[in-house]
Amino acid sequence: MLANAIDRIGRERELERYETIVETVNDGIYVIDEANRFTTVNETYASMLGYDREELVGEHASLVVDDAVIDSAQEIERAMRSGEVETPSLEATLRGRNGERFEVEATFALLSDGDGNHERVGVVRDITERKRIERDLRLSAETLHELYEFTSAPELPFEEKLGRVLEAGCKRLGLEYGIFTRIEDDTMTIVQSHADHELLQPDASCPLSRSYCRRVLEEEGLVVADDALEEGWDGDPGYETFELGTYVGGQVVVDGEVYGTICFASSQPRGEPISEIERTFVELVNGWASYELERTENHQELERQREQLASLDQLNGAIRDITHGILETTSREEIETAVCERLADRYRFAWIGGIERGTNAVTPTAAAGVEEGYLDGIEIAIDDDEPSGRGPTGEAIRRREPQFRTNVLEDPDYEPWHETARERGIARRRRSPSSTRDRSTAC
Repeated sequence: MLANAIDRIGRERELERYETIVETVNDGIYVIDEANRFTTVNETYASMLGYDREELVGEHASLVVDDAVIDSAQEIERAMRSGEVETPSLEATLRGRNGERFEVEATFALLSDGDGNHERVGVVRDITERKRIERDLRLSAETLHELYEFTSAPELPFEEKLGRVLEAGCKRLGLEYGIFTRIEDDTMTIVQSHADHELLQPDASCPLSRSYCRRVLEEEGLVVADDALEEGWDGDPGYETFELGTYVGGQVVVDGEVYGTICFASSQPRGEPISEIERTFVELVNGWASYELERTENHQELERQREQLASLDQLNGAIRDITHGILETTSREEIETAVCERLADRYRFAWIGGIERGTNAVTPTAAAGVEEGYLDGIEIAIDDDEPSGRGPTGEAIRRREPQFRTNVLEDPDYEPWHETARERGIARRRRSPSSTRDRSTAC
């Protein structure tokens, strides 16, 4: 009898030791019988689900998992009994007390009472965060591949690429709006957007102080609001204007200066925080836009320089021709005619105008080239308080320095002559002032 008592005490101490271990580990542990009812759960497992231990013991497993999970677990148990699996495990979704769902990984073992009855032991670890990261990585890889396909397409203009980037970003982040803004003179202007929000359409603008972009310019990195109201944005001028519940945005920087912002947002909170991987995605989008804009500006500047060099070369050649031509003339009228004719050899059209003393109008005195009739009926003044005096001719006379227009059809100061220029296909104009004792001329 003494030996039996000692043996019983030893088993009880061993049981207490195992119970201590079970309650100490961070993983959830449960034991379930052949009827799929809980016989034992540790505190971690109960807390994971939002129950007290006593509430779970005796309950059917369908309280916390779907029938498909129960079927899969029973199939694994049968395989364990037959020795078909050595390290049985199962990934499943648990359902908490309040209906919340989270993903877990369970590993199994069998307990036998010696009479042929078995119970299944499950050790459960919450892998919700791991699964979220895996999904983020997979979605990011898919999105980045999609972005690469059209951002690297040389035939697509920047505006079309950006439109696709904004659309793909909204899809990737699960947000409604993608916006590209320009910041100038304390004003935020929307350049392009993927949004059905009334205030987030292209060309819409507002004071920078009443936009979310104000905070973006104040920060060096991204500005992120997972839930604007919960994070204290109530009363913020940007929130009062746009009422965006979730927002993530960063700076677009060109040549070291803030050009604008790219941001993604939704009217309602998204429901889950913007992850680090998603933040990195937004940073990549802003970096790409900064690079593209800087590359475009550099290319345009290079083209302007090339055009200026070509124009100077052309003008220098014209000056050499003019110099030779006027050596053969004897009067002012002949000189003006020779100058226009030499210029017309290199340009489509050239003319000289004069201003008689006491007048405010420029009158053509000589012309040459293919634009016959262009000067008929047009009015050119020298005072900038008149529309006809704000073009390159009036400007050249007032400033006494050459004026060059790369595209007169897009120049608002050239508006009085747009129709005539458009009819004749005129795109560029150069005006240079000269003076004599009794009048000024422009050519």
